[in-house]
Parts: sequence; structure tokens; C-alpha cells
Amino acid sequence: MHQNNLPLLTIGLPFFNSEGTLANSLKSVMLQSFQNWELILVDDGSNDRSCEIAKEFTRMDGRIKLITDGVNRGISYRLNQVIDMANGDYIARMDADDMMMPDRIEKQLNALLADRSIDIIDTASYIINENEEPIGVRGTWDIGTRDRKKYSQKAFCFIQRL
Repeated sequence: MHQNNLPLLTIGLPFFNSEGTLANSLKSVMLQSFQNWELILVDDGSNDRSCEIAKEFTRMDGRIKLITDGVNRGISYRLNQVIDMANGDYIARMDADDMMMPDRIEKQLNALLADRSIDIIDTASYIINENEEPIGVRGTWDIGTRDRKKYSQKAFCFIQRL
């Protein structure tokens, strides 16, 4: 059950050498219409300016936390760290080259809160070029129409690759 002094949502964002995209990803979190979140940034041993960029955002907003140990352990290890540190009742994840639409979190939480039988929500994504112009869309198929037995027997990627 949610406690008022804790965030309702934890956003986990692992990163590795993401200096070119990390700032825009973080800005998109800060611009969310839903604001009761914490953001846990987990550095996976970056050797570029990614950690400095992450530290700038932690200084701007107390809801942003940075975990860094200088070691490259892989995304699975880092996502488990997010889960271990999460204070929110719900967890969202994103990659360092993702940007969220301003109402993504609000829409997803509204769907989860409206129907307690929902455990996970997927999202489509726009593909953008180096000029941040949309050039395509991924993940627009309905997971409910897929053969669940087939996908439950192996790893499942929620963003469909083209």
C-alpha cells in the first residue's frame, strides 16, 4: 500500500556511455505530467561524460538518485539494483536513449489503477534520427493477440524490432 511520503512510482534508468542521449532522456522524465516519482539512475561503468551529466540532474532534482560503482556488470544486474532500491509501488524502466511522451506515466498509471488485473504495461516507441525527427514507430502490435504460450517459453522483448 502506498505511503504519502514515498513516491508512487520508481523509474529505473541504467546507462553505459550514453553522454549523447542521457540529458534528453532525463529531461523527458522531468517533464512528465505525473510528478510523484523517483528516478534511479544506474551507471554501468561508463567511461564518457555520462556520470557527470547524471550528477548535474541529481543536483537539480532531489527525486533523482545516482548509483555508480565504476564497474560494467550488465543491464540485468543494474535493473535488479533498481528493484532493490525502489521506493515506489510501481516501477517503470527506460533506456538512456529513450524519451517519454509527457503523459506516458500518467496514462500507464491510470490504466494500472483502473484495472487491478493488469500487471504490466507495454508501450510503443517512436524511432528518431540524429536530428530528433521521428522516422518510424515500433511496438504497435497488441500483445494480447500473440500466442502467450509461445512467448512464455522464451525471453520476450516488449518493443518489437523491425
